[in-house]
Amino acid sequence: MKITDKHKALITVAVPEVTFDGWTWKALERAADCLDMHPLIARDYFPGGGADMVMVHSLMADEAMVEAVSQEGLAELGVKSGISAVLMARFKANQESREAIRRAVALLAQPSNTALATKLLFKTVDAVWLAVGDQSEDYNYYSKRALLAGVYSATLLVWLDDDSEDLSNTEAFLERRLSGVVSTFGKIGKLRSGFAKHFPNLPDPLGWIKAPAKN
Repeated sequence: MKITDKHKALITVAVPEVTFDGWTWKALERAADCLDMHPLIARDYFPGGGADMVMVHSLMADEAMVEAVSQEGLAELGVKSGISAVLMARFKANQESREAIRRAVALLAQPSNTALATKLLFKTVDAVWLAVGDQSEDYNYYSKRALLAGVYSATLLVWLDDDSEDLSNTEAFLERRLSGVVSTFGKIGKLRSGFAKHFPNLPDPLGWIKAPAKN
């Protein structure tokens, strides 16, 4: 589905309604009414109903997250601090939408939405890595995103119930989880170096793994 300005406008207006009505046709129709749009036309923009609405909201959040840190010089912060800055920018930007996101998490947790949940999670962590300048073309491309997916998913649940000042609890939790990820990267690198040192005539066991071709 190609996302247009109409999709974005409807979701932006619908989010406050989602707090009460969930990601439903009712919330979308209320948004359409605010935009002087016929409700049936609004439905045509989201043929998949709530799942499509959540998808557009998540992709909009990805765009806003990247835009929020575009001028911060993330390369100078280092990987750990850069990732933390990007994800905290996302959480802070969505403070007013927290209940809508809580409902989105519940919707994506349904078995019928497993594929969509996985797709959206990957797009988010991919956007984070690209924002901090990741240029991986081998197995690191996948390992980085897989590890960050776990970190982000766990931190998201903390954020949903965080009432601390300036989201300090969320940030502290995120920092601890990222420390574990950085440590894991170091261990993987040492294992790979050790293999190359002890078995110099054997091909790299991970060398066949390549990142997706760039568009």
